[in-house]
Amino acid sequence: NGVSTFIVSILMIFICYQLAKVINDLKLATWISKNNFTIYIYSWPFQAVVMAICGKLGVAWYFTSALMFLIGFAGPMSIIWIYKKVKLIHNRFFALVLGMK
Repeated sequence: NGVSTFIVSILMIFICYQLAKVINDLKLATWISKNNFTIYIYSWPFQAVVMAICGKLGVAWYFTSALMFLIGFAGPMSIIWIYKKVKLIHNRFFALVLGMK
């Protein structure tokens, strides 16, 4: 009915607000938000490679989807981590390619 739908929608808005407050205090969330462009752009190639490999191996779609999600996030994060740790590659070209400021 209409009343229960309204209450559920209000609760969902409240939960989203509370999650935003909690996430705001997490260092990992701040680090991800600073690098979200790089993670988004470089997740596609990682996911495409995983999809091709899993397709050749005949892996079930639900394992492929989960693996694509994990690799699509972990791959770009590893590129960012390597860039920040290896000072030798800090130059304008890599900064532009990786979307660093």
